[in-house]
Amino acid sequence: MSWSPKPRLLYTMRGFLIGAYVAVTFYESVYARASKSPNMIVYLADDIGQINTDLYVASGTSMPNLKAMARNGTVLDIVWSTPMCQPSRAMALTGLYGYQTKWWYQANFTAKQTVNLASFGTWANKAREQGYLTMWIGKMQLTFGKTKDYGFDEYCLWRWSDVLGPAALLRLYDGPKCGRNDLTSPYWYAGPLVINDQFIPTNARTFGPLVYLDCMKNFIRRAKAANKKFLIYFADDLCHADWNVTGNCQNDIYAKMPILNPQGRIVGMTQGTPEACYKFLDTMLGLVRDFVRSENLWSQTVLLFSADNPAASMGKKQVNRQDGTRVPFFAYGGPIKKRSRISYAPFSFADLYATVLDFIGSPPDPTRKDSASFKNLLTGRNLAAPRKWIFSYYDHYRMIRTKDWMIDGYRNLFDCRNCSDHNNCCSLVRTPSLSPGATKALSRFENILTLLESTGHANFSKF
Repeated sequence: MSWSPKPRLLYTMRGFLIGAYVAVTFYESVYARASKSPNMIVYLADDIGQINTDLYVASGTSMPNLKAMARNGTVLDIVWSTPMCQPSRAMALTGLYGYQTKWWYQANFTAKQTVNLASFGTWANKAREQGYLTMWIGKMQLTFGKTKDYGFDEYCLWRWSDVLGPAALLRLYDGPKCGRNDLTSPYWYAGPLVINDQFIPTNARTFGPLVYLDCMKNFIRRAKAANKKFLIYFADDLCHADWNVTGNCQNDIYAKMPILNPQGRIVGMTQGTPEACYKFLDTMLGLVRDFVRSENLWSQTVLLFSADNPAASMGKKQVNRQDGTRVPFFAYGGPIKKRSRISYAPFSFADLYATVLDFIGSPPDPTRKDSASFKNLLTGRNLAAPRKWIFSYYDHYRMIRTKDWMIDGYRNLFDCRNCSDHNNCCSLVRTPSLSPGATKALSRFENILTLLESTGHANFSKF
């Protein structure tokens, strides 16, 4: 008589096999998602408005590398940061508005900010959970916490150390200092510079952004050798003018800007001007692109480029119109759809959080109600606008924009329906009751602001 399994044993075996199949399928799905997730470079320029970049209007400054990357990627038109550095960076890293983080101000001179932003978690924390190696390059400028608390395995930063305090760091630096705050330059004689807790001596021939570039190259090579995906937050110093001091405490704007050969070596100097700095920023972007290409990584790498706020002469700290909020944005790399500019989808700096999470294969974060993912739009999978309105702020001023309408920090209403490609394109509505659609738009904005002020959130896809 042949043996046959008992029914209970048969069911147990069947359950085991089904469970094993489900488990294997789940882990294969997770592995497939992770393996398809690209390397990420979030490149944040300093004090650059749309009008400076040669992407939106003829700025007078030729930026061929930036334009070539944008032409082979996707450019967004309606992009808002905040009018100041630190609130913008706080929003970008966490995907949260000031209602949650309390970063309404520039902490280093108002002394009003005491919240450690790292306590909220950033997209770098999520990247590490997905197995990425992470690095922060350039400027820290958030004054609280350590880079590892923000989710970064390594760092290469100006005027920041996770170990050394500000006073000890400045004592190690023997370059020019200026004023009561010991102002130092991020450009020539750059410093103090610290790479992974190690102070780096500099001299008059050391140009800070080129040190950052070498940090990026070394990090990418090591990540590639370890067969690891990488995420880099490249918070460049270019093109901020206020810190470029010489030993005699004179702000000489940009001093001399270097001229580089195709290999990135200094072969000469040119007179320092804002235009020269924009050109050098363009050169930096070209060097980043060419290096990643030389490592055969662009097909699996995404670069997101933007800036923290416009230049001082172009609207920084301003809450009238959108002079202080409108910044450039483009996405470039293997998964990015090559297309013309997108002018119908407003993008908030808070959206960097959800967008990065989506690219790296991290599940959506339900705690970040202010952040929308633009991955599907940037890759061409879904061309619908992920959100209907964007929000910005500085101190007690509040600003909102849709594709067609806007209110600035003084509660002035603007009609953007016939908007052209420059910051002042929206026209002031002096008598809303006489302008078709204006009264409805104004009521909509007031409803959004009421919700934001009372709860800290408002549904960006509803209103």
